[in-house]
Amino acid sequence: MVDTERSYPVPRSGSPARHLNGLSFSGAGRRLRAVLLLVGASLLHAVGLPELVERSPGEYEALALGLARNADALAALKAKLMHNRDTCPLFDTARFARNLEAAFTTMWKRQQQGKRPDHFAVGPLSP
Repeated sequence: MVDTERSYPVPRSGSPARHLNGLSFSGAGRRLRAVLLLVGASLLHAVGLPELVERSPGEYEALALGLARNADALAALKAKLMHNRDTCPLFDTARFARNLEAAFTTMWKRQQQGKRPDHFAVGPLSP
């Protein structure tokens, strides 16, 4: 899990790593950063690239520098993403639209039946 309770200062050296983490946060900014990290991790899992989710700034820096120095590894990641673009539900906008329409229909039916808003799940629709 990403350590969202700490702020990681930007290195003051001329290292390329200083460009990987442009700002340090505190308070509400730290919470926002935590949400953004979780959203980013969720998206990487959704596109089939969980290997890009790192647990610390040091791991992230090592991964980024490793990919910057290894064109073959970077090309393999790009190829994997291009393949996954055709197979992952995240990129299936037609299915997303059908699921969203089904959710709206469920909400409307609940309202018409006099039911209060509540949590519900939209079952998987055919691709």
